[in-house]
Amino acid sequence: MTSIDIKKEFGSDFRDIWKNLKTNDKFLLELKARNFLLPAALPKGPHLLFLGLNPSFTSGSNGQERNGNYFRLQQSGNDYPRYWRAFEDMAKNIGEKKPVSWSHLDLLAIRHTKAKDILPYFDTPFIQGQIQIFRRILTEIHPQFIIVTNTKVRDWFWNSSSFSIEERQGKGAHAIFYDSWSCPIFFTGMLSGQRALDIGSRERLVWHIKNYDRITV
Repeated sequence: MTSIDIKKEFGSDFRDIWKNLKTNDKFLLELKARNFLLPAALPKGPHLLFLGLNPSFTSGSNGQERNGNYFRLQQSGNDYPRYWRAFEDMAKNIGEKKPVSWSHLDLLAIRHTKAKDILPYFDTPFIQGQIQIFRRILTEIHPQFIIVTNTKVRDWFWNSSSFSIEERQGKGAHAIFYDSWSCPIFFTGMLSGQRALDIGSRERLVWHIKNYDRITV
């Protein structure tokens, strides 16, 4: 499977957004100081794509990850297993004998933990600029399935004028459309953390994805 070099293709766009942010707003200045965080590369073609809102931030961090503004996701054995293990396990369970390929992308590249702090700023050029790049990345990588694990991202998709969302009757999922591209999209909850899905809900999600093409009305 081929991949897209996010740093090469989109890194300068994110740097421009950060550079062009001129504000006296304390919160936006904090976000700017923390810098952005993105996956270094994403697979292009059939795979599971998990979508979140934005990378978290640990107090005391200087805003830079060990590898700068980019991190690398492996199919298994990633750093911070308390978070990534849930995605690895789901890809393994969906693939049964052979784990399916997966990746993760956030709607925003800012680093912050509390979503409620971000929402009042959604219409600012700083946030909207990131969302425009997200749209471009999403339509470039063409995943086979999209799994939205954040309610704020779900609401954004439903209210977005860029994508069309339709229910797939009898499939247990929706479909997302953008120009000539489309794929199934599943809206669910968090896969890790204190508010993660219970075991039964997670097993149902795995079943729906595994059997999507087999389900008929």
